[in-house]
Amino acid sequence: MTNRVKIVTDASDLVPLIRIFNSKVHKRVFDELLKGWKTKKELEEVVGEDVARSLELLRRGKLIEGRWRTPKNGEIPKMEFETAYPMFQADFQCTLKELGDLINIALIDWEAFRGHELEIMEQVKKGNRSIRDICRELALTPRFLKGVIKRSSILSLRGQRVEMVDDAAITEK
Repeated sequence: MTNRVKIVTDASDLVPLIRIFNSKVHKRVFDELLKGWKTKKELEEVVGEDVARSLELLRRGKLIEGRWRTPKNGEIPKMEFETAYPMFQADFQCTLKELGDLINIALIDWEAFRGHELEIMEQVKKGNRSIRDICRELALTPRFLKGVIKRSSILSLRGQRVEMVDDAAITEK
């Protein structure tokens, strides 16, 4: 395990962290990966559930890294994972209203979140891809918009532009 520190410089980066650590399964997968490199199958044996969603969220949150396990003779190589950051440091400033909005985005139910996500998707489909323009059009703050994008598996942020992810699966319920 590495001794690297996850430095969060944007409050919207808290959204995926809250999503991950608000779930017993995701948290358990993370805790197992703190112990060392494990394959998906090994994690499923320990956790007792499918861990694909957990691994995807941890990967999107940039909390795990993967490598190919060298196989024994005749075996197929398997991807194994480990936590990339066992420590955390926050270095940002925001209003309590913005922080409350970000926590709300992380914890709201699927239907409420999906409404925000669909509004943003419609703007992107119309060709409105700039954070500033979408915020103005939908009367959102930039942090709120970034928080929705960080939770979404359909939307992605590239600099100051919002894009649709090509190979996106529908965001979890």
